[in-house]
Amino acid sequence: ASATVIALDRVALLMDVSVAHKRDGGGEIRIGGGVSVSTFVKALEDLARGDGRHFAESHLTPLISHLHAVASKQVRNMGSVAGNLMLVHHKGFHSDLAPLLTAWDAAIEYIDPSSGTSHTLPLQSLWTTPPSHAFIVTSISIPLPSDEIATQSVFRSYRTSMRPRYAHAFANAAFWMELDPVVRHPCEVRLVVGAVGAVPQRAVKTESFLKTY
Repeated sequence: ASATVIALDRVALLMDVSVAHKRDGGGEIRIGGGVSVSTFVKALEDLARGDGRHFAESHLTPLISHLHAVASKQVRNMGSVAGNLMLVHHKGFHSDLAPLLTAWDAAIEYIDPSSGTSHTLPLQSLWTTPPSHAFIVTSISIPLPSDEIATQSVFRSYRTSMRPRYAHAFANAAFWMELDPVVRHPCEVRLVVGAVGAVPQRAVKTESFLKTY
């Protein structure tokens, strides 16, 4: 049987990028399922330029820097963020994006084609308890921390590869930690390691240890 290819690049919902702000300085950046990696990076760069808080330098800058090391410019221009994540889900692809967005506590919104219903799933759950049926990713949402959390949290990411650019990572990792503003102890920890298995792995025992430290 012949295959049918359907182009989705004119579906506005899938190509949309939006940023919602809250009064506490937090918010959310939402990218459609068809948004390219390059468009995502540009949205983050625009957000960083317009954000006068330390958050831009401490959190967004290292995220943007890591994303510039993903694949080549041509691939980033054509490949979508959702497509990259689905390669991990379906093929065990060693993605740089997957650990980064998991550490940022991202979520995906998807449609179940059989029922037409929409669902939201934490990205972490896509690696551990994915839907058992076919689905279409319509958007990815990445939370932006409030002013208080931004000053009490840290984000770092790492990768090692044969070359700084144009090479798959041998291993990569993304770390997010928040401190309780009162007791100054870790209250939220996400330690994500990629390229060491079929899907990104959380160091859950280490996370628990740090939160009880």
